[in-house]
Amino acid sequence: MIGVKRARTLTAVVALGALITGCAINPRPSFNETSAEVRTRTGLEPTWMRSESEERVALERVREILAQPLTPRHAAQIALINNRALQARLEELGIAQANRAAAALPGNPEIEGFLGWPSEKSHGKTIELGFGLDVLDLFILPSRKRLADLELKQTKALAGDEILKAASRAQTEVLELQALEARLKGTTDALEIEEALTEFAEARFKAGTLSELEYEEESAHRDALRAERSRLELETRRQREAINQTLSLWGDLTTWTVAPLEAVLPATDPAGSELERLALEQRFDLAAARAAIDLLAGTLRLQKKTRFLPAGVRVGAHTDKEDGVRITGPSLQLQLPIFNPGRAESSRLEAMYFQAQRLFEDGAARARAEVREKRDQLLGSRALVEHHENVVAPRKKRIVEMTRGYYNMMLKGADELLRARRDEIEAEASGIEARRAYWVARTELALALGGAIPGVGEGDKR
Repeated sequence: MIGVKRARTLTAVVALGALITGCAINPRPSFNETSAEVRTRTGLEPTWMRSESEERVALERVREILAQPLTPRHAAQIALINNRALQARLEELGIAQANRAAAALPGNPEIEGFLGWPSEKSHGKTIELGFGLDVLDLFILPSRKRLADLELKQTKALAGDEILKAASRAQTEVLELQALEARLKGTTDALEIEEALTEFAEARFKAGTLSELEYEEESAHRDALRAERSRLELETRRQREAINQTLSLWGDLTTWTVAPLEAVLPATDPAGSELERLALEQRFDLAAARAAIDLLAGTLRLQKKTRFLPAGVRVGAHTDKEDGVRITGPSLQLQLPIFNPGRAESSRLEAMYFQAQRLFEDGAARARAEVREKRDQLLGSRALVEHHENVVAPRKKRIVEMTRGYYNMMLKGADELLRARRDEIEAEASGIEARRAYWVARTELALALGGAIPGVGEGDKR
């Protein structure tokens, strides 16, 4: 009867352990929390692919987006769906979730046994059985769970930061490509005009109505435009491949086209001293730094609470049977903190704690400076765009119109009219650069603020 009861007790313990450890560890809720925060700030929908079916759905979504000309926002959405480096970083959530689940469980009990045969037949066999459990591990279990929660909180913040950085990088790279294609088109148009001017200059030079110096100057301008076009073609191909890498595209997915660079700027730009405060409140990297401070503070408190306790406390039961006599009783094992009382570990954790505090302070100062820098770049780029649109472009257009008028009155030649048009096209390059700089600055400001620009509507989120 006693043996049956012991068997039932052991079975119950094993069943309870199986029930506790058999629950599946699901990191999806942690990702959903981070994804919802990103979606609220940016309107973009991050995806975490963890199965073949999810990967097929994601691939179909990517094809659907690429069926239309690629915009910076489209590229950001594809990056949050398909960027494989980001997908790898998101697996940190699964690791942190597993660590959290492990921290909530006590250590496994240990069973040891010994079976000995005597050298003399007059003595019976010796059988020893022992069962032990680390009770100190049970004592610190609640603290360990709290620390694991802080680690998961830090991991979620780092995941959010990686998501925003991936989206911002994709947007910036598409903006660079849009500007390159616009400049390539302008350079090609200017070169066509210059080819005609060079042919006209060559005819005049052969007729003796144009000096050799003037002909060489015109030819040099044509050669420079040819070289510039070749350089822009090379840069355009390189930039396309950079986008393919960022979006993890290959095969037929690389045949996408890009939309033109947005010419119309938003009506207003964010202003006010509240931008710095907003960055400190909602930046994911600063949230992760705060969580690191809390995590180290909790670890340090736990270490100080337990430094004078035995390094290990194991209690259990021991059974010894020899010559038919059974001896059963409790057992206790202590690992005493004599040679290593934990002072070095306390010093190490204190240094790491203060280091984390200083890193957070440095990050906060850098965040403030970054917000001011990006906002200054945004306002400066807007001023350049407005100067080009209100001053440079209208003046170049008037020059072309006036030259055309003089040409109609036979006061200007065809070459002078072509040259005025060529100069107008070349001047547009400064406008393209100003618009590119504006949209890049706006994208970087949104990242510096933690993903959201205040006062921006859903349709204007880039």
